[in-house]
Amino acid sequence: MHGATMREYVSAKILYDELEKVDFIEYGNIDLPWKHYVTECEKSRSLNPEYNISPFDGEVWQPGAKKMFSIVDTWKEWGYTEHNTRIWKTTNQKPKINFDWEKDISKYLPFSDCIVTPTMQEPGHTLPWHQDNFVLLKEKYPSGNILRFLIFMEDSSTGHALQIKDTWKTSWRAGDVIVWYPNAGHLSINIGNKNKWTCNVTGVLK
Repeated sequence: MHGATMREYVSAKILYDELEKVDFIEYGNIDLPWKHYVTECEKSRSLNPEYNISPFDGEVWQPGAKKMFSIVDTWKEWGYTEHNTRIWKTTNQKPKINFDWEKDISKYLPFSDCIVTPTMQEPGHTLPWHQDNFVLLKEKYPSGNILRFLIFMEDSSTGHALQIKDTWKTSWRAGDVIVWYPNAGHLSINIGNKNKWTCNVTGVLK
């Protein structure tokens, strides 16, 4: 029997107000067969290696990629390259790779519309300091309250970490959900010895 233990959602305004005051919120845990999901994702990764690319790859990603990651010029100044910033995501090429179980995840989050995006970072790769800008969703919902929840698909492992604003996150359980204010600076690193699987769920709040 699966389920979730989550914070009570009241409204977009209340959640935004809470998020403005902190670096991030630990929103709860979704109890689902994450090991099975990761196994399916790993199989898909093996079959679709072209989805493992870097923001430096620009328009290979999708038409809005340069707008979404205009910060790559700054990353280059910091010493990052396409060789140490790769991530495998189901939206990194067209068509998006879909899994039947994505709906089982999204139903626990307070969205009227959303996209579920399993994401993998190999050892030795970093998604450097940046802010999310949700370009495509903002074009679709110009007046919508857009937010991203991050779900950890596996228990934390050595060398896996996130930093949101001033706070590091290095420990979690599979199914743990965190969320931060939309313009909060953050980064993601894997300096461990195994792939790091997370799942972004981005959408318009009810």
